[in-house]
Amino acid sequence: MDDTAVIDADNERHRREEQERRAKRKAQRESKSKSESQTEKERKRREHAQRILQAQKKHHQQQQQKSSADPSSAAAGGSSVFQSLFHQRAQGFLIDLRFRNAPPRPPVGP
Repeated sequence: MDDTAVIDADNERHRREEQERRAKRKAQRESKSKSESQTEKERKRREHAQRILQAQKKHHQQQQQKSSADPSSAAAGGSSVFQSLFHQRAQGFLIDLRFRNAPPRPPVGP
């Protein structure tokens, strides 16, 4: 039992040290001021992410309006964004397979 008490004490000491280390690193990270170029990069990244999300939402809304107007498009593309993207990807594979399996072209020349 003496060994388990030593191990438990060591585990507790290690846990305390890790918590202190994490708190210290978090305080350093929060107190450190970012450079102007870094804040500009982060702002541009956030704006870009917002534009992409808005475009995706707009595209998704158009797909929903289209699918509600035409029930056959839901079967072809699916009801979710993932299913419609997967359907488009599958069409690309089908086109590729058709191209590969095309009959040979006649020879050109005299």
